[in-house]
Amino acid sequence: MRLSILAAAFLIAGGSAVDGGGATLSRFAQRDPASGVVIDASAYAAFLSQHVRKQPDGATLVAYASAGPTEKRELAGFIETLEAVDPIRLNRDEAFVYWVNLYNALTIRLILDHYPVRSIRYIRSSPFSIGPWDKKVTRVAGVALSLNDIEHRILRAYFDDNRVHYALNCASIGCPNIKESPWTSASLQADLDKAARDFINSPRGVVAASGKLTASSIYEWYRKDFGDTDRELLDHLARYAEAELAHELRRAKKISRFRYDWSLNEARE
Repeated sequence: MRLSILAAAFLIAGGSAVDGGGATLSRFAQRDPASGVVIDASAYAAFLSQHVRKQPDGATLVAYASAGPTEKRELAGFIETLEAVDPIRLNRDEAFVYWVNLYNALTIRLILDHYPVRSIRYIRSSPFSIGPWDKKVTRVAGVALSLNDIEHRILRAYFDDNRVHYALNCASIGCPNIKESPWTSASLQADLDKAARDFINSPRGVVAASGKLTASSIYEWYRKDFGDTDRELLDHLARYAEAELAHELRRAKKISRFRYDWSLNEARE
């Protein structure tokens, strides 16, 4: 979920959340470094290859309208496969991709369940909510989880890698790309770096014009994930930026403006 600074602050404050049944999410901080288990994501790979479309500008969009009953069942089957796994029995990188793939697959399913919809924000978890992020949409190891639980209270809380923001996709144009294939532990570090580069060097990430910088609101909502100062944030962006943009970032003192496009990340057939 990506909303406002106030909303993000509220979510961060709830980092030690307990699910509706009273189970603590802290169990998901555990991992098995010796584990060699790799989860079969072939069903998810088939769905992504059929329905994710790369655009001329490098953005990846989802052809939601073309997903029929068979593909929806295959996606649901992949989610059920993940729900049957206890991620504390995975090593660190496999657990990371487990949670990212689960989050992204659940988000796609939410859109398909409510399609047609102009924005994920119109899918509400309660009459007064904005978006579906607080609704319990899955159960892992007996713990009921929302998308907010997965993003903020598991991935951000227990994996300490700000590149997670480039891996999660919230079904919006302003979000980093939905990966065209499942995330895998074998190529995780390289894929995270690529996702960061792809986003930062796109108009959705950072734009330098007329001596000013405009950046994604992700860097405003989750500022602390990228450093305590303007300089640390700018250095993070410069690390992945192409040469011309990196030069502008290194000479800048701050980002002038933040923006985000909540339109559905839909590929039109």
